[in-house]
Amino acid sequence: MENKEYSISLYKILKSFSSAMDLISTEVVGHHKKVAYICYVLGLELGLKPLELKDLIFAALIHDIGVFYLDQNFSDLAFDSRSNLHAEVGYQLSRDYFPSKRVAKIIKYHHVEWSEQGQLDEGDILYISSILFLADRICTLLNGNDGREILNRVSFIVEKINSLAGQRFYPPAVEAFNKVADREYFWLDLTSNQEITRKFDSLELINQEYIDLDILLDISQLISYIIDFRSPFTATHSMGVAAVSEKLAADTGYGGSECKMMRIAGYLHDIGKLAVPLAILNKPGKLKKDEWQIMKTHTYYTYRVLAQAEELSVIRDWAAFHHETLKGDGYPFHLKAGQLSRGSRIMSVADVFTALTEDRPYRDSMSKEKVLEILAEMLSNQKLDQDIVAIVRDSYSEYSSIRLQAQLKAIKHYNEFKQRINKSL
Repeated sequence: MENKEYSISLYKILKSFSSAMDLISTEVVGHHKKVAYICYVLGLELGLKPLELKDLIFAALIHDIGVFYLDQNFSDLAFDSRSNLHAEVGYQLSRDYFPSKRVAKIIKYHHVEWSEQGQLDEGDILYISSILFLADRICTLLNGNDGREILNRVSFIVEKINSLAGQRFYPPAVEAFNKVADREYFWLDLTSNQEITRKFDSLELINQEYIDLDILLDISQLISYIIDFRSPFTATHSMGVAAVSEKLAADTGYGGSECKMMRIAGYLHDIGKLAVPLAILNKPGKLKKDEWQIMKTHTYYTYRVLAQAEELSVIRDWAAFHHETLKGDGYPFHLKAGQLSRGSRIMSVADVFTALTEDRPYRDSMSKEKVLEILAEMLSNQKLDQDIVAIVRDSYSEYSSIRLQAQLKAIKHYNEFKQRINKSL
């Protein structure tokens, strides 16, 4: 793998990310894909240039990323909301980690109303953002209607949007929407995430932009911040796992590209925890049986999210199998030793080591003696790989330092980011 050029479709990464955000709340399931589809149809009607249309779709697929980073308050997404906080947060995040600065700017202004745009000097970005704003508001008015009822709601939506043309919404975009609104298929498509995904998967325009491992690493780091900082109980965990697993990969003979892939897998290994309620993630004591069953679903969702891009198959397996065991009594797939690659075994050890050595809100990090005792017990129960545990044991201080420095850096980043957001408002 070291000599092969690694590339992956940016659209596939954003599709996976969008699906991951769907896990957080039933209030937003399918929202980003639906908004992206509305943007696509409106963009075609308005005659956008290919680059403009592509950037608009990409921005739409992650436009509410800011809601998930700082809190879990979805009031910003309501139709009448005037708040622009999550848009600013989304801009600051995507500006740092997303390859296109234009996409970041579109996200920044996607809640700026048409009547307020004269106060800004951002050129065609505002024009594109105004389409995203309209599409976003149309989507909020769908109100969860399925295919049997959606057509009965069309007249209400059209009337509501037109009443605000020239005030909140860009008039030419509203005119384009009026033409589109007469087409039943447009509304029926919006009731099917599967149909929207099918159309986007075959859309050449958005499937021709590829990113390399370094850009994928940046985007994965962004996702890890969203995963970790949802809860103080998991804050910086993925950063620690990523650093430890990358070091283990190097120490077991992986090449440079594979070590980057391992770090990416570490960033993403708990992406499925976005499906776990905060009440369970934040519980300081032992989980009840029913709560534990819910917690155990997270590795399945990690697998499912990453399975949407076939180019991520290796990273997917490394990330999603971290609670499988050599004995076959892990979860969720009950794989056995012969089915677990060295990369998956590395991730298991990195996850356990990081969890035991990091501070948690309800306990301090464990002593070296206690950590080694637990690792030895897990070895005797055929939970972990003996050779990989031996590497950590023999270089314990080095691995502990690597984990700590990565997590301190993540905390510093988060605090600096919050300060930057406060200054921008």
